[in-house]
Amino acid sequence: MFLNKLSLIKKNFIAPVIIIIFLAIIVSSGLIAFRAQLGTIKNLYSVRFKNYTYSAELIANLNYAQASLYKVISWITNGYSKEQTNKQIEEITNMINPLDTQVKKYSENKNNVPQEKKLLVDIYNSLLKYKGNYNQVLQMLRDNDAMTAALFMADLEKTYDDLYKLTESLVQLENNLSAQKYERSVGNYKVMSNLFVGMSLIGILLGLVFTFFMTRSVTNPIIRMMDKLMEASMRVSSAAEEISQSSKKMAESSSEEAASLEETAALLKEISAVTQKTAENAEKVDVKATEVKEKAQNGEYSIKKMLATIQQIKDSSDQTAKIIKTIDDIAFQTNLLALNAAVEAARAGEAGKGFAVVAEEVRNLAQRSADAAKNTANLIDGSRTQSENGVSVVQEVSTMLEGIISGVQDVTHLITDVSEGNKSQVSGINQIDTAVSQMNQTTQAVAATSEQSAAASDELNNQANTLNEMIGLLDGLIKGKKY
Repeated sequence: MFLNKLSLIKKNFIAPVIIIIFLAIIVSSGLIAFRAQLGTIKNLYSVRFKNYTYSAELIANLNYAQASLYKVISWITNGYSKEQTNKQIEEITNMINPLDTQVKKYSENKNNVPQEKKLLVDIYNSLLKYKGNYNQVLQMLRDNDAMTAALFMADLEKTYDDLYKLTESLVQLENNLSAQKYERSVGNYKVMSNLFVGMSLIGILLGLVFTFFMTRSVTNPIIRMMDKLMEASMRVSSAAEEISQSSKKMAESSSEEAASLEETAALLKEISAVTQKTAENAEKVDVKATEVKEKAQNGEYSIKKMLATIQQIKDSSDQTAKIIKTIDDIAFQTNLLALNAAVEAARAGEAGKGFAVVAEEVRNLAQRSADAAKNTANLIDGSRTQSENGVSVVQEVSTMLEGIISGVQDVTHLITDVSEGNKSQVSGINQIDTAVSQMNQTTQAVAATSEQSAAASDELNNQANTLNEMIGLLDGLIKGKKY
């Protein structure tokens, strides 16, 4: 079974970990649900509520504008001053003019549903018609023609009624859309609540199941281990008797081991002499390695000087290339001047023939100078490229020398370590020689100790019996039985 392959610590942690994972899933689901609810609330506020508010404001503005017309007609009829009526006319004009722009902007909202968009188009068209009639009435009122304005109010009332009905339909639509959003939010809440409760119950059930199997996977191996411990304890008792017999045989073999130790001591003296010679040779190699390191460092210094010299050559080549470029420019200008001189000589006719010959020679000379400058520039470019390659090669050689010096230093350290190790070996062998002598004495004492081991084996047998009793108590504790 998979659980039997896990350690006890992992078994103790796996059930809580699974419960924590389910809790994390539940919390994540809750967060997703809350975010969905938050999105719905934001939509209700930022879209539906604002659309509803705007629709209500549109109705209020239309009512105010319509009532203001009747007020102005009444003022004119009752002889109010023209200044007072014009001020009221300007106020309602400023209020009614931007309404169509606002409706159009409102209709372009990307969050509007198709029904809203269609209804807003109808409202926009109806509002344009209403504004046309409204502006006619306003013009009549500006001309103090209240009677004619009153007659036109019947047509205006009809367009107003149509516009008002469409606007009321928009308000009702916004109410319906808000209600749908609310019902959908409530439905989502119920679904997520049921899902949350279901997942919680599943997490608890899985936690109980895993806890049960965890307990089984822990107790069953312990029970099997107790059975094996009981069997092992019986074997310990049997082994204690065998140890007693082995102790007697050990005393007999101790004398033979003493003779072998004497031979080992003589061999160790010969090894000590050879090791001493190896240490002396290692010291000589260390001296030679130091000399090689110093020569390599001197070579590295020379390489760095050569690198600086090549770099100077490269810089000189760059400067020479600039001079050749200047010469090439001068030759080009000279060629142009010679060409101009030849043209002027040709214009002079017979009098300029001699000058034309000279100009042609100057031109040829300028051309040869340009070619020579070009060839020289190519050679200098090649030289500069070679110098750059030389710098790269010298840098690589310098890097290699640094690596060699580092390697020589490492070898020097290793040789020093070997030398020190050989010295330590000589000292260690001397100590081993002394230890072998002591072992010879110790071997003599082993025989006496073997007799004591026989007595200790009896005590070991008694301890084995005590261990059997303790194992029985532990077995009863696990299985719930009295031992």
